[in-house]
Amino acid sequence: MKFFTLLLISLVAANSALADSYIVLFKKQSLTVLANDKPQFLKTMQKTNSDYINGLQQWQKTKRPDINLTVTKDLWSAFAVVVEVPVSQVNALKSAPEVTAVVRNKSRQFLRPSDESTAGATVGWSSAMNERLWAHQNLRLNDVNYTMPTVDGTGITVGILDTGMESGHEQLLNYTEDANGEPIKSSRVVRFKDFVSHLPLPYDDHGHGTHVAGTIGGVYVGLAPKVKYVIGKILSGIGYGTDAMCLDGMQWMIDPDGDPQTNDMPTLVSNSWGAEIADGENDIAEFEPYRRILQSWNALNIVPVFAAGNSGGAPNGIPGGLPEALAVAATDYKDNIAWFSSLGPNVWIIEGQKVIVPKPDIAAPGVKILSSMMKKGYASWSGTSMATPHVSGAIALCRQISPDISIENIKKNLFETAKKRPDFNAFGQGILNMFEFLKACQATK
Repeated sequence: MKFFTLLLISLVAANSALADSYIVLFKKQSLTVLANDKPQFLKTMQKTNSDYINGLQQWQKTKRPDINLTVTKDLWSAFAVVVEVPVSQVNALKSAPEVTAVVRNKSRQFLRPSDESTAGATVGWSSAMNERLWAHQNLRLNDVNYTMPTVDGTGITVGILDTGMESGHEQLLNYTEDANGEPIKSSRVVRFKDFVSHLPLPYDDHGHGTHVAGTIGGVYVGLAPKVKYVIGKILSGIGYGTDAMCLDGMQWMIDPDGDPQTNDMPTLVSNSWGAEIADGENDIAEFEPYRRILQSWNALNIVPVFAAGNSGGAPNGIPGGLPEALAVAATDYKDNIAWFSSLGPNVWIIEGQKVIVPKPDIAAPGVKILSSMMKKGYASWSGTSMATPHVSGAIALCRQISPDISIENIKKNLFETAKKRPDFNAFGQGILNMFEFLKACQATK
């Protein structure tokens, strides 16, 4: 993770009075017991955090009126709040009642594909392009289609947090017929929210999110061609987003329509983004907001699938390298680990203790992956970003087979059926074997 600071000595005094963006963490409450009752779970989290925020504002008003504090976002799913406060007053804010930590709201760049050139990109599908779908062969998609012909993602909604999606791409539409047999095309996007520019309709100004969506559910290029999508645009057209944007998008996935009574959350969220962190030991405290929302996802049975990273070395990036995430490494067509795929383990300092977390968790095809692209095109990209949606697509099919299967059992089936490799720090539990994984899901009903 590379952050560059321009230090202007002559302006230090003036800058100390400027407000900056921070995430305030409150005392965490254990609500796992309520997770089977989603409405109550969400209402309790929202009410608890609202009380925390009101208490913070009351403390500032009565005890520290000198602190220039502005609340900008309620992160109830993390028991946190995004605020603007002068840098010089951050330490004072840490002394407020119920506040456990204050971390900076940083700008980060998502995990770029190692090869995202659109040179040679094509427009329009042709049957000859099937030869470039080597990942489908390695994952035994034909065996799935032959032995499980109705397993195609029907009835499943997947979430994607990324650069958006070109919802009108031919690979990403739903195709039906009217009473007269005339073809009908319709969007498969059931919810879209733009956390960058706040535009109302689905779009993608980079192409990364459209590529990911195609690998999960493209008509020909995807594994689960009948899935529906919940799309959150958290990254700009040049691949940047702030922690607050990412966390806000993660929180939105828990309740996309804003009504706790409806069951509209996706079965999983595919995240082909993150930030590199330094090799060696890292204090996990900086990433506590991410951990807390991931814990909420896990409690609600939303599978958190993340890219491991493209550094080519250790450790895995974040959020994929966090204990609560399912991190995906990338392989090539010969089942070798990709040269760029980040390695494990992740060594975290958690509450003063050194904890070694084995990473990545699993590997999947991620080199020269053909998928949908902006402007109705197609392109082959490489990266753990391209491996991640293969695991997401497989899990979507598993959830169609066994709708109530737990995250614990999904991981158990993934790991036990994976093609084993000796280097755990590169492959994790092995390479995704989708056909055997789905057979295990059938047995876990």
